[in-house]
Amino acid sequence: MWEGRAGIARRTGLAVSTVEHLLGRYGSAIDDLIELIGRDPGLAEPIHGAEDYLRAEAVCAVTHEGALRGAPGCDAGGIATTGESMPHTRAHRRP
Repeated sequence: MWEGRAGIARRTGLAVSTVEHLLGRYGSAIDDLIELIGRDPGLAEPIHGAEDYLRAEAVCAVTHEGALRGAPGCDAGGIATTGESMPHTRAHRRP
């Protein structure tokens, strides 16, 4: 897959450096991310406050890796909606 990184970048619209990063992190499982991005191009955007991660990675974490779904500050897909670190939002802190 490494040899095809430029082609993956062209097909997905991602930067080659982003594809390299994803290949290093996910290897051949990058296909799952590409499929998600193909269905929802907005998932190719970085997560606010965690720009090293794409929204598609958060979705994969929820659907494939068992990350907590519906955590405070997340929408139903596990995507940060508040722009704050999770789950330490002010509304969820104990006095």
